Amino acid sequence: MKNMRVVMTNMGCYVNKGDRAILISIVKYLSEKYPFLKILVQGEFSELLEFNSFDAQILNSVTFIHISAHPFTGYLKVILSKIKVRKCSFSNNHLTANLNFQKQKSLYSKFLLSLTTIIDLFLLIFRIPPLVKNIYLKNSDLIISGGGTQLEEAESGKSIIPLFVHNLTPLYLSKLTYKKPTYIVGQTIGPIRTFLGKLLTKFILEKFDGIYVREIHSLNYLKTTLLIKNCNIGMSGDLVFLLYGTSAVNDYKNVKIEFYFNNNRTLGICLRKSKQIDSKVLITIFSQFINYILKNTNFIIYLYPQVIDKMNDFHNDYDLLYVLYKNYEGNKRVVLLDTSDWSIFDCIQFLNGLDFLISMRMHPIIFKVIGESKKHSFIAISHIHKFEGLLDDLKCSNRLISIKELTLECLIEKFSEVSKNEKILCKELDFVKQRISEVIDNIIIENYNKKFNLM
Repeated sequence: MKNMRVVMTNMGCYVNKGDRAILISIVKYLSEKYPFLKILVQGEFSELLEFNSFDAQILNSVTFIHISAHPFTGYLKVILSKIKVRKCSFSNNHLTANLNFQKQKSLYSKFLLSLTTIIDLFLLIFRIPPLVKNIYLKNSDLIISGGGTQLEEAESGKSIIPLFVHNLTPLYLSKLTYKKPTYIVGQTIGPIRTFLGKLLTKFILEKFDGIYVREIHSLNYLKTTLLIKNCNIGMSGDLVFLLYGTSAVNDYKNVKIEFYFNNNRTLGICLRKSKQIDSKVLITIFSQFINYILKNTNFIIYLYPQVIDKMNDFHNDYDLLYVLYKNYEGNKRVVLLDTSDWSIFDCIQFLNGLDFLISMRMHPIIFKVIGESKKHSFIAISHIHKFEGLLDDLKCSNRLISIKELTLECLIEKFSEVSKNEKILCKELDFVKQRISEVIDNIIIENYNKKFNLM
């Protein structure tokens, strides 16, 4: 068969194992089922190699490329970013001064991003050719934005232009300038906080050939809030479900991971910082919960950080879990894990082997249920509707706690309820995987037939 070039954009950040798993899942699926595809990924292979060589090896056949989110203002952004934000002496208190300075820098960065995004989109809307041609987009046959970057503002401050809009620029560029078939698959969309943000997002999304979100709440947001009409919209699912039932997952065994179980009953806890709950309150609730578990059960408790990002304090799960762990230092039944060099398959093997998981991140839950073991007991603590959508798909919405309703009593009650009513989710997992596969297959086959006039 003749070759076809597919460009994958907005695949997120490799330090986030969920984003990394999305990329590996879609690349494995496409390369194994459609060997005629030439896959190019927006990102840096050297960055991935730093995190885990095993995961990097899986993506050996992929060409990593650079696509600027600022086709007109790239040089302007570099120049403006050199401007120093003047450090003022706000008070004699150095901590207060530093906090104010960091706030200034953050506001300046957001202003710069919004300014350059507006300029780029304005010029693209009027069909002005970009200053620098992107040969990867120009020579591609198909563009897919694959789910690593979410189009929502649940955890960000209110801004006139949503910060995620600049991630849409390469897609908008591919569609308007190069006339390429462009799709969004497996992403969460909404909420968007401002009228202008909704208007701009709607304007861009309606130019694409198809939008297939990962859960029902995003689909409803497209239909009822953004009122998307001039585009094919539907549901796919989180692309990591493509790994369910594969030999890549079922045959993977790491003796270092098996060491953590050793015939003990195990409970995993994955926490993250959230603007919807104070970290001190979160630590207090889980400290009390761990005390309850230590007193009333024989569980070994593993504190599992999904994201260890030393460059981004807000997204660094390890720092938050370390504060919790300090309360139990020396207690052999409470273990803080360092997952910084783990493969995603290590994560799947570990989480799937746990008897129970409580997670504030979505992908640890998916990792837990797609493994070979049928240990599907978990509680999801939700801060955004992607959790509700995931649990709706798996038909276990009773396992969800809204972060705004999180209390010790609620956590203990839900833990007891789920522990007594274990449910195996194989049927639901098969359904979700099939739905995702059908969406991707239709996109590939339809565009292959169009390219080579096989319709």
